[in-house]
Amino acid sequence: DATLLNQLIHYDKDDMNESTLNLIREKYIAQLDPEKLIKVSKAATGLCLWVRAMECYDRIIRIVKPKQYLLDIANDTLYESRNKLDIKKDELKVIEKDLLLLEKKKNKSVSKLKDLKLDEDLCRLKLIRAEEILLSLGNENDRWRSEVDYCLQCESKLPGDVLIASL
Repeated sequence: DATLLNQLIHYDKDDMNESTLNLIREKYIAQLDPEKLIKVSKAATGLCLWVRAMECYDRIIRIVKPKQYLLDIANDTLYESRNKLDIKKDELKVIEKDLLLLEKKKNKSVSKLKDLKLDEDLCRLKLIRAEEILLSLGNENDRWRSEVDYCLQCESKLPGDVLIASL
């Protein structure tokens, strides 16, 4: 058949019949020895190697297919996890930006607090000095009152003192 080679090349190896594969395994794999068959026919040897390769492919795909399925599930999970991670990273960037703004605001508040404490200390010092001045002025007030009283007494005696002094 002229299309046999093309049919073998495009054979759907993923959809092989299980009963046919079991028959090939039981009857032909052990009997078909490519080293003995090459002495008889090169074409038959090629066909024998193709049948053995298809049987080998089926054995391997039975092992690999469940693992491939699990790999696909793991890749889907990984894809979803990476998407979630990207979302969380974006959220983290927003939070970090907010945190940076809050830290700047905190630093300004701390600086303002230091300034206010310095102003408070300066005001306390001014109040202490003002109290000292008021106390000292209070003492001066008493001294001035006694001076005023003395001057008033002197004023009432002044006409008599002037009279005595003129004589």
